[in-house]
Amino acid sequence: MKKPKINTWYVTTDGNVIYITRKQNNCGWYESYGFNNNHNWMEGNGQFVFDENRHSKATEEEVFKALKKEAIKRGLWDNPNVVCLYLGKKNTAKNLEECFDIKNGDLWSKYGKIFDKGVWTTKIETITKEEAEKQLNKIII
Repeated sequence: MKKPKINTWYVTTDGNVIYITRKQNNCGWYESYGFNNNHNWMEGNGQFVFDENRHSKATEEEVFKALKKEAIKRGLWDNPNVVCLYLGKKNTAKNLEECFDIKNGDLWSKYGKIFDKGVWTTKIETITKEEAEKQLNKIII
């Protein structure tokens, strides 16, 4: 039976992408993050059994498309109000190259790094001036 490479992206026959982080035990279980059989995102503690008939090494394009789709679903892709994981704060640049780097495990939107080795960025909460004045019980001038 073929064993998967650790720290490698795989694609399933139904189009899910999974990144194997480490072997969990001698029974064929692996820890991973990526998409489960229901096409839902699993955080870093996902577990699965590698099946060479269902899993093959993923291309950078396959991973990029899957992660971009998830970023859109989470409202992170075309959102300028996100924390750039590279800077640790909002990025003021607005036209960065949209890409995925399979070696480094990071996804970039035009507003910055929004995914890094299994971790998604967060949205920066925004409020209107009116909402701020109400919350602060002050007038902003």
